[in-house]
Amino acid sequence: MDQSVTESIQMIAEELEIDIGSWSGKRELAFQLWKMAGVNAPARPWSPEYLHGVLKGSTAPSEIMKRAIQSLGAAIDGMDSDIAKARAVEVFVLGDVRPGTLIKGASIKCIYPPCKINFIPRDSRQRYHDKKCRAKDYKRIKTQ
Repeated sequence: MDQSVTESIQMIAEELEIDIGSWSGKRELAFQLWKMAGVNAPARPWSPEYLHGVLKGSTAPSEIMKRAIQSLGAAIDGMDSDIAKARAVEVFVLGDVRPGTLIKGASIKCIYPPCKINFIPRDSRQRYHDKKCRAKDYKRIKTQ
């Protein structure tokens, strides 16, 4: 068991003045972590029993819970909540995007079958990453 996870949970509980020695405290902290997980969160909040197992080292925390712990700790330290919930990924950029930029949105795969590019659409109707793929797919569909 990663002791830093346990220490982080204990520090968060202290900062939020939550008694994690009680089941109601564990329930409250599990709920706070679940809220911090945002769109990646499981359908229902984590249970106090799950958090208890994580604290005792008998249950490994999920990757989503680990990120939620980091995010909640960062938010407590004064970081913007959107930045605290975000995760760093490697992307390829066309245009001027500064390091550390927060990108809100989900990437989709270009629907032209041979194309392997994932992109963030400019609007909800965009399905191809560029005009060339759209033209190629139109031609492909028309010749079928």
